[in-house]
Amino acid sequence: ELSATMQRLNAELLIHEQANKGLNSGDIQIKLNKLVSHAMRSGEAINLWKRIDTGFNEISDKKDEVRRRKGQNKQKASEIKQLQIKIEVLKDVYEQIHRTYTLSQSEDIKNLRQELAEGSPCPLCGSTHHPYHSDSDQHLDQLLENLTEQHKQAQDNLANANTMLAELSNAFNEEQGRLVVEEEFLCRLEKDQQEYIREWGEFVDLDPSFEKCDENVNRYNRHVILHQINDSSCRERDEVDRQLMEFNRHRDEINRINTEIQTIQQQTTENETRLSQVKANYRVIDNKIGNLQTSVEQDKHRLTEAT
Repeated sequence: ELSATMQRLNAELLIHEQANKGLNSGDIQIKLNKLVSHAMRSGEAINLWKRIDTGFNEISDKKDEVRRRKGQNKQKASEIKQLQIKIEVLKDVYEQIHRTYTLSQSEDIKNLRQELAEGSPCPLCGSTHHPYHSDSDQHLDQLLENLTEQHKQAQDNLANANTMLAELSNAFNEEQGRLVVEEEFLCRLEKDQQEYIREWGEFVDLDPSFEKCDENVNRYNRHVILHQINDSSCRERDEVDRQLMEFNRHRDEINRINTEIQTIQQQTTENETRLSQVKANYRVIDNKIGNLQTSVEQDKHRLTEAT
């Protein structure tokens, strides 16, 4: 039974030793550690490239927004300048009409009208042509009424223009404030992006094409390459991990079988020792029996001779 068990164990031992032949657990472990590190680094590179890709998009969008705001502010500045020129004109018109209107409110307006002489300037409007100076009081009243309306219209036009200028100026100033904020945010984005690009230098060894890192890189293609590298690393890592587990399993089986063989060998040795002892005891007993038989025969012979 022990011999059959020994044969079975030796056959199993040969299978496990053949499975691990030429392999070294230390070499497998070193290879596994490298693959684990490579898979981890490629995963970190994927996350970093996502930040870099997003950063380039955000910077591009922010630059477009800053350019748009600058264009809008330039347009507003032009509108403000044109409105300021218009206000100066409206102010001149208003002041001229206001002077005329003020004089028209004088109680001596009729006397002034009578004193008008063709070719001489009118103290109200400055005109040297006075086609209505001899008209009736009714016509004069109509002229004064028109002048009042013109004065109010000029006053309203000037007030409306100043209100519009104030609103436009406020909007311009607010937009300038937003532009400053957007430009500062753009600077922070660009600063962060430079730090990401510097950090990217730690992963350029993953692929020769990774040396270049700017907005002109095919960023989608790099995402694809990174995922391919990571997938390959993970598959190879898992395969080597399974290989190490299998190696350890065979090694454990080899140790177990060797332990059992040693136990059987020890038991066999003990059995052989006991068998040798039994044989020795048997020979001693056999000698004793032989001697006893010889003694009996001698006693029989002496007894026969005596009778």
